Amino acid sequence: MSWSYDQNEDTDLDRVRGLIGDTDTTDQLLSDEKIEAELTRTGSVNAAAIACAESLAAKFSRYTDVRFGPSSESRSQAAKAFADLVKQLRRKLSLVATPYAGGISKVDKETREANTDRVEPSFTTDQFDYEGLTVGDQ
Repeated sequence: MSWSYDQNEDTDLDRVRGLIGDTDTTDQLLSDEKIEAELTRTGSVNAAAIACAESLAAKFSRYTDVRFGPSSESRSQAAKAFADLVKQLRRKLSLVATPYAGGISKVDKETREANTDRVEPSFTTDQFDYEGLTVGDQ
């Protein structure tokens, strides 16, 4: 299993590592293969980062806090930190969505109407227009 990171974050793998904080060569958390698999499965850097953070939260949830006399080690904090990261990344991902308002541009409207894969609308503005019928003829 390999591990790599370039701080320029030129690749999706590096971007995922940056988002989840797996950037320390002396404390490697996930393999390149695991991150690449999540990128392939999810199709986006943010979604892959969420999946990887969830994986790390699950991994670290096995660890418990330990106390030996006066000394203690809070090992469960890593699981909580990654669970919090998952929430933060989900909020970030939900803010990425770009709203779309159709019919604002004539070219956009014509392009969408010409799309043969488009689902035809149930209603149209001219559905009751009949040739030869004027408003006063009803």
